[in-house]
Amino acid sequence: MLDDQIILQMPPDLQMTEEQFFEFCQINRDLRIETNKFGELLIMSPTGS
Repeated sequence: MLDDQIILQMPPDLQMTEEQFFEFCQINRDLRIETNKFGELLIMSPTGS
């Protein structure tokens, strides 16, 4: 799948609420998705097989 992480920078007016982020993660369960302190989305390959 992905070799490294992908970092998506989001404009301030497109920031997700916690509920929206949770739903986004549920829709994309095959990816490991996190946010950092800058509001960026970090998308990584899942760990393990």
